[in-house]
Formats: sequence, C-alpha cells, structure tokens
Amino acid sequence: MVLASGKIANHGLDLRIDLRAGSGEDLADTALYDMAWVPSAFIPEAAIPAILDRVQAALKPGGWLIFAMIRRAPDALATATTRFRTAVWGGSLLPFDAVAAAMQRVGLSSVRLLDGPAHSTIGMVAAQRAAE
Repeated sequence: MVLASGKIANHGLDLRIDLRAGSGEDLADTALYDMAWVPSAFIPEAAIPAILDRVQAALKPGGWLIFAMIRRAPDALATATTRFRTAVWGGSLLPFDAVAAAMQRVGLSSVRLLDGPAHSTIGMVAAQRAAE
C-alpha cells in the first residue's frame, strides 16, 4: 500500500483516489464513489457476496464496479498453476457467469466481461449501479 500511495501522490491523484487497508465487508460508505475495484484473486469466495453488496452501496448512482478475476486457463498445467497461485493469494477462481449473477443479486446492472488480451490470465468484469 505504501508503493501505491506514493505513486498516487506523485501523480497528483491523492484527492481523487482513496486507498484503505481493511475488509471489504466492513465498508460503511454510502453513495460516495464513482468507481470501485475488487481484486477477487485476493478475496475468499465466501466473502465476495458481502463485499459486492457493500461496494454496490458505496457507489454513487451510475457508478461502476470493476471486478478483476482470474480467468480459467486453456490447458491442464496452466489450470493447475492458476488454481495454485489463486490459493496462495487467498482468493477465488470464479467463472464469469457466477460473478455476473452475484453482481445482479446485489442490484448491479450492465454487467459485462471486458475484452483483454487472449493470453491474459486476468479478466475484468464491469457492472454499474443504477442511476437514480
């Protein structure tokens, strides 16, 4: 977090980006953020529904959630390596359909998988809080 804070300050973004150490389930802000980032590779699967619920509430109407996820690999060795890496990080290896359904359950819409390099093991899912 020290490295990220330094980079944010060096680029003059410290009034626009808020970094916090803590648990996503404890996020108490309401309608405060334009965008939130949830890195599922570091979040246990059981915690994801509560985190999505809290992040949805913390977004301003029309705000976006970007959910970074590990994509399943195309072959057995890569799949095993990906599962191992995700387990070491303490995170989740969820398919897009499960992520999309979880987002919709907490009231997010416009859920979409963002295009990225075909060889990348990271995928991004975007969803939006309804504009009021």
